[in-house]
Amino acid sequence: GSGVGKQAGSYTDINKTLYRHQRRHPAADEHSSPVFSPSAYPASITKIMTAILALEKGDMGDSVTITREDLDLEEGSQMSGLAAGDQVTMDQLFHSLVVYSANDAAMAIARHIGGTVENFVDMMNQKAGELGMTGTHFANPHGLHQEDHYTTAYDVYLMLNYASKNQKFMDTAHLSSYTLETAGSEDGSGRTLYLSST
Repeated sequence: GSGVGKQAGSYTDINKTLYRHQRRHPAADEHSSPVFSPSAYPASITKIMTAILALEKGDMGDSVTITREDLDLEEGSQMSGLAAGDQVTMDQLFHSLVVYSANDAAMAIARHIGGTVENFVDMMNQKAGELGMTGTHFANPHGLHQEDHYTTAYDVYLMLNYASKNQKFMDTAHLSSYTLETAGSEDGSGRTLYLSST
């Protein structure tokens, strides 16, 4: 199991993590509401649930080949720069998700763990139910706007409180940058992607 830092579950620590996440990754698009309104579009906060499932259901050593489906996202979407055919590990995708809020990483994680993105979204909603997040419904793994994708401030607190008890999540959330080295892209060579949280 993962270690838990002494202050990991404290309200201050959770608030700090949420603040850092929102400062780095402002609302994903014009539809996003402030996360502390009674019911809001969660935008990038969604990726915390994707990260939880990556840690609990994924194998960080797994090799994942990026597909065109992973990259088929709306224009202007936060992307890590991965290309179809790139081979990366689940751990690299996890870091790209948490440090850089990469939507392509969210899609690849969802497809790899769920078999399909739709199955993964079902897993997200099941986990939300287990955590008592009664005002939340997830429709995708990245937080891009959909009408039936919403949460509440209290549910975000429940999710962050749960995530904060995982030391790998907290350690990764506090990184300011991450270097991703791909293998086996379509032109036969690996690439290096520099991802900064700022």
